[in-house]
This record gives sequence, structure tokens and C-alpha cells, in this order.
Amino acid sequence: MFFTKPSDGLVVCREGKSADIPYARETDSLCLEVELVVAIGKTAPETGFVTPEEAEEYVFGYAAGVEFTRRNFQKAARENRQPWEKAKCFDDSALITEIREKHRMPDMDQATLWLYVDNQERQRGNTNQMMHSIPELVSEISKYWRLTAGDLIYTGTPKGSGPIDIGQSFEGGVNGAGKFAGKIVSR
Repeated sequence: MFFTKPSDGLVVCREGKSADIPYARETDSLCLEVELVVAIGKTAPETGFVTPEEAEEYVFGYAAGVEFTRRNFQKAARENRQPWEKAKCFDDSALITEIREKHRMPDMDQATLWLYVDNQERQRGNTNQMMHSIPELVSEISKYWRLTAGDLIYTGTPKGSGPIDIGQSFEGGVNGAGKFAGKIVSR
């Protein structure tokens, strides 16, 4: 399953800093999850398709990210077999650390992801548990959308996604790709 985020959904969290994330409008159930982010650095040919073997050529680097969801809209969309835009596409819905160039990083196929909410562990996993490898994911996406330099792919999350409320803080990251910290604030 794929979905998109609007450009105004992106919030950059610099290493060692904390980002204030406004609680999303029109929800009483804001949820978050940690993800590895793949940054595309090369535009694919007009034919679009990139094989898994070619995928590494298109990857510029990696970052750690947080994906926010308005769970009430997601639940209604799922039950009614509707698109998830209202659940996933809103202001400040995707946090990202600074992107690190891949040649300066460890193997992202064996990276630990973690997320804490108010100092309580919420998520922990490893990229080796992903349903699809990074090259497979990049290739699959290229079947439907032409990859362009600057695209960001949030790759999915380990178990443990859950709610967060105004006033709660969160921190986490992906080993080798970056760490983040933030707090949910009133809009």
C-alpha cells in the first residue's frame, strides 16, 4: 500500500534539536510511527521503471522519519474502502532528520529503528524485518510513479504505532540514519 504526503507536511528536525509538531486538525486520535526514509537523488528515465538491481543508483541517502496519521479518518476510510488522503495528508504530517549521503553510512539493511513517547519505548525493530528490501521497494514504486531527484520514500514501520497527545514528547531514530526529538503542541 502506498500513500503520499503534501510538501507542507514535511518538518525537518535537525540533530540535537527538538521539533514542535502542532496537533492535527479535525482529529482526536493522532498517531505516530518511526520509519527509515530513502532519499532519491537521480531522476528515472521517462519510461520510469527501475529494476531492483538498478535501484541503488537512484538512492542519494537516508534519514530517520516520523509519519503521523489521523486515525479517525484512517479507520473510516478502511471501513468504507476509500482513499486515505484525509488520514495521511495534512500539515506537519511527516517529520524527517537531515539526510545523510549513502556512501557515508552503514548498511541500512540491518538498521535498528526505535521510538519513545514520554520516555516509554513504543517501537523497536530492524530494517531486516521489512516486508520488502529497499531495492524492491524503490523498484515497485517506480512502476507507478516516475522517481525524481528529491523524492522521499518512507519505508514502513515496526509494530507499536500508537496515539500521542498534546504535551507529550517523542524521540527516536534509525541507527546510522539520524535521531529526532519533538513535542506535540496545540495548534
